[in-house]
Amino acid sequence: MELLHYINTIRKWIWLIVLATTLAAGSSLIASLVATPIYSTTTTLIVSQIISNPTPDSGDIFASQQLAQTYVALATKEPILSATAVALGFEADYWRNLRGQVSAYAIQGTQLMAISVMDTSPIRANGAAGATRANLYAMKIDFRVNSTTQPHPLYQTDSTNAS
Repeated sequence: MELLHYINTIRKWIWLIVLATTLAAGSSLIASLVATPIYSTTTTLIVSQIISNPTPDSGDIFASQQLAQTYVALATKEPILSATAVALGFEADYWRNLRGQVSAYAIQGTQLMAISVMDTSPIRANGAAGATRANLYAMKIDFRVNSTTQPHPLYQTDSTNAS
């Protein structure tokens, strides 16, 4: 008797269940069609002063990890992002917009760092990641000119991937 009561209640309200499901599915479809897609590009770099050394010690590795942290901090600062904006064909002041789109992080326990860019254009996201990487590289070349003992510490390990 109790099971029959539940079945009758469901029959009575089935129209509301179907209507609510249809409205939810329709709203989701409309929202996904109207939303602007966001593309993400990430490039990974190895930061090392010991690439040419076949037997690095723990001090060398620690120094490279600290250097990676420094590059992470620099990657989202005005000088690098301003140069990135110019490389993309924008005014130098556009770096403020890039600050919200570009992120950098060190990969824990490694000498790797990653630069990620999110944008509504996959081409612009890819270009910004590449330009940021190139500007970090160029900045390090400037430092290398002043140092005669250290090899170049910034190497790209993979190409950018737009998704």
